[in-house]
Amino acid sequence: WSLPKRPPTEIKFDPENPLHAAFITAAANLRAKIFNIPAPKDARTDKGRLALAQEATKYQVVEFVPSQEKAKQLSSEVDKEKSQQQTQQEGGDDEVNSLD
Repeated sequence: WSLPKRPPTEIKFDPENPLHAAFITAAANLRAKIFNIPAPKDARTDKGRLALAQEATKYQVVEFVPSQEKAKQLSSEVDKEKSQQQTQQEGGDDEVNSLD
């Protein structure tokens, strides 16, 4: 990320949106390939993609809820890394000054 940093925002799935339909089709084709399931013959057409996207609306995805405990752990790891970087930078300055 470059400044200003902004967290990602949620996008609501729209089965009529060609970009969303293409994403669902690509993900479905990847999974099908992994498990040796033949892909539908019309998966590369707009009509086929929209049909797959409509099929995807039948499934409910469990909403992601971040764990506060995990967030605290990640935050402490980031703070620790920042502290280590600052210590290394301060130590690097001493080495440069000793060369003068």
